[in-house]
Amino acid sequence: MAENQIRNNLGNSSCFGRTSRSPEASGTEVWDDLWETAAVPTWDSMSNEILSALVRECGDPSNKKWLEAGAGSGRISARLAKRGASVYLVDYSPTALELEKRLFEEEGVTGSFQNADIRNLPYEDGFFDIVWSAGVLEHYEYDDQLAMLSELLRVTKESGLVINIVPYAQSPFYVLGKWWAERSGNWPYGREVPLSTFREHAEHLKATLVREYTIASETSLHFLSHIPGFSEFLKAVSLAISIDPDLRSSIPGYLLVSVLKPNKSGNSNSRYTAPLTSNKTQTNVAAYQTPEPQSYYQTMSAKSVSKPTLSIAAGPVQKILLDEGYKTIVCFSSTDWDFLKQRPQHLFEKFRDMGFRIIHINYTKARLQLDRSFTSKNPNDLLDLVRGQLLRVIREVEPGIFAVTPIEAIVDNSGKSVEVLRYFIDQVMRLFSPCKYICWVLAPAWAPVLPVHSTNCILVYDCVDEHSGFNPSPLNLAREEVILRSSDVVFVTSQPLAESKRIVASSVYLVPNGVNRDTFRGEFPEPRDLCNIPHPRIGFVGAIARWVDLQLIRDLAANEPDWSIVLIGPSFTDTSCLNLPNIYMLGSKPYEQLPGYYRHLDCGIIPFKTDDILAHNSNPIKLLEYMAAGLPVVSTPIPESKRMCPAVRVAEPSGFVAAIKSALSEKTARRASDGYQFAPTSESTYREELLNALSWDHLAETACGIIASRLAASKNDFSLARHILKSILPHSVDKAAIHADVRLYARLERYWQGAPRTEAETRHSSVIERDLGYENPSKESGVGGKPSLTPLRIAAKLPYCMLLFPDWDNPAGPWVDSLKTVLRLFQNNRRMTLAIRADPDVIPADKAVTIISDLMLQATATTETDFSDNVTIVDDRISPEQIDRLLLAVDAVIVPQGEEESKHLSQVLQVASEIGVTLVSFLNEGAHTRVIVRNPGTSLKVER
Repeated sequence: MAENQIRNNLGNSSCFGRTSRSPEASGTEVWDDLWETAAVPTWDSMSNEILSALVRECGDPSNKKWLEAGAGSGRISARLAKRGASVYLVDYSPTALELEKRLFEEEGVTGSFQNADIRNLPYEDGFFDIVWSAGVLEHYEYDDQLAMLSELLRVTKESGLVINIVPYAQSPFYVLGKWWAERSGNWPYGREVPLSTFREHAEHLKATLVREYTIASETSLHFLSHIPGFSEFLKAVSLAISIDPDLRSSIPGYLLVSVLKPNKSGNSNSRYTAPLTSNKTQTNVAAYQTPEPQSYYQTMSAKSVSKPTLSIAAGPVQKILLDEGYKTIVCFSSTDWDFLKQRPQHLFEKFRDMGFRIIHINYTKARLQLDRSFTSKNPNDLLDLVRGQLLRVIREVEPGIFAVTPIEAIVDNSGKSVEVLRYFIDQVMRLFSPCKYICWVLAPAWAPVLPVHSTNCILVYDCVDEHSGFNPSPLNLAREEVILRSSDVVFVTSQPLAESKRIVASSVYLVPNGVNRDTFRGEFPEPRDLCNIPHPRIGFVGAIARWVDLQLIRDLAANEPDWSIVLIGPSFTDTSCLNLPNIYMLGSKPYEQLPGYYRHLDCGIIPFKTDDILAHNSNPIKLLEYMAAGLPVVSTPIPESKRMCPAVRVAEPSGFVAAIKSALSEKTARRASDGYQFAPTSESTYREELLNALSWDHLAETACGIIASRLAASKNDFSLARHILKSILPHSVDKAAIHADVRLYARLERYWQGAPRTEAETRHSSVIERDLGYENPSKESGVGGKPSLTPLRIAAKLPYCMLLFPDWDNPAGPWVDSLKTVLRLFQNNRRMTLAIRADPDVIPADKAVTIISDLMLQATATTETDFSDNVTIVDDRISPEQIDRLLLAVDAVIVPQGEEESKHLSQVLQVASEIGVTLVSFLNEGAHTRVIVRNPGTSLKVER
């Protein structure tokens, strides 16, 4: 946490020492004056900690009666009301009550407000499930505290809880800061006596003290800001806590949380627990914690449009990695964090929001120039100098994201030392102290310093370019091969990269680039440097480097002098040939300004060379950004652009002018009050499907799932395997290769049915059919031609599809229980469909549908009467070629327990492994059960 955040924590959030709850509490008029001038409070980190503590103690707040005694602003009760709680608020200050009512009205929730003294509450005995107060009891003498607690216990059910939150008397920073402020006359909160425990109170009232612990460790640092000379100390502690969150557990919190239960028979002393448990154990607050800041245990992101969440109970896949201790991602980058906002920044911001800490090691190094007087022969002296520079090269660029500039040591210009660099990396890791971490590599040059043999890290190579195009030297190629062979997971961004890297690496997954679609939608003012440039404006946004066809750009400008060619981005090559009056080079622009430029262009182009190895293997982010902004797109025929037809017009340089003219003439986007709205065409529909599928949120979740699946494959741990299954199945973590085309193609079918196709639509469908092997249709198989294929119908029918292999010869066999286990993951969900293999000679199709539908009903325990619409029968007699095509259209294959090797199963296993379909099987092996997860391609043999 940055220093200013620590200083501001209490200024906005603290309800401690500022609440007026009775006439004797420091003078009611003081608190009426405070609330009279107070604005409706905002939410902050300490409010979040208090809410977390309440939810941790009480569980789901809905359908419970909650009383906040001395409610003050009421902002936490408003959050509880949003979660379905029935909330009652009591305060002695009428002014505070008016503020609470205003807040509840703005939040759109309801509550009951009562002006009363806590020692005389107008409620009957046992009326509330939960009674709580924060910042109240510390303002009273012991006898008054007993009177209040007695009344709070009276109105609480016997099974309920009374929770009191007060300043902690043994919080050193709070006590020191308070003492100094009072001594200097700057303490603004009146008389305040903190407590160390409520044990004596509970004993006197014969209540049960359930537990006590502290929270708000970081907030306690705020109190040091009252004392001159502590600013540097605050900075150091802030950085230490940001680097190592576990340090929070060693700092006594500012607030004491005490949990009491009403009177019980017998001696309550025997039920006391340790008064101050570690904060490290107080984490499981899951779905009811407010979304600011993101929790490690957040539920699945609602932004994953292309794969609807099927079961929030299963939890997000990133939770598996976090639970296993992989809470830090160390990135060995190919650029600096501040250079351009590219794929790494987008992904790491999403990972950070999931709960990971990011350490981004920049590619550019800081040289430690040593003067000629440095003549020490002791190598440790040089290392000491490097270590001394450590904190100077670490910056927290965003909350939870640290940019590190590596140090190179140059001694008398004699060159750099790999050993010094390795030592520097080691010191960085010691500083951040991750026991386990994900090592994310973006450039082969890091090979000499990577932990390729470490057992505490998962090595991920994110290959976004064909690096031999930058540096074809044998050394660079050898370094990349070392990384490919050593990596647990290899991500690639394009199909050509996938094909080339699979020659060396076995675990290659296509996770393309993405886009934050909403960033580019809406109205934006026209940038000043665009205002005097005439329309039509043909724009290219990106680096102007060797892979950009400058001659093509010059020809466009020369042949169409009425067009304005606008180039936005840094230049890394000679651009003297572009010295024409209608070519405008605007230079680099911050990412935040790009939507304004996109909004006022007329067409986006990708003028890449078709014979350049870097262009051939690229997946331009700008292509998706053009589409998100509503621009028509024209590209040279690089592979990734061709895959996106018809959303992208692909043309050879000779046809580029005609393609741009066509794009300008067809108004595929129009201005509207809420931004761009696509015309209802199949092209625009295809665009929307692409943008949905390629959101950064969805891609980050996919990457996490793949890494988690590799973690499961490396462990013979049945409980972890089950955990992986619960996440993989609902969220369909797969290799994201051919699936995107299949699903888009299937969904387009719904728009094409009954309507004639345009030439572009026909061309696109032919390409997809060819890629999937549907050319040369045969009468026997009934595939090809018009895309009315059974597999695609299955994929289009519902958003999620699984292929099942039941054992029809044994209808009451063990496979039934395994199937029910899988189905329970989808309880109360109507978005699932099952494709069932059935031989009509063995079992009629209608009977198979009835059996599976009944099992779904039993397993999910829903009020539905029929699941038959969710079941599709696949004829067991289909040809091997049709099995291949069927597997392309499903998300997962389930082979329940008891299924023996059949004439199709071995082929299914092989094909599923090749194309990346998630495959799960449960097979008996005597006293063992084998769980096979064929996404990573590894079997787990475990005891049941």
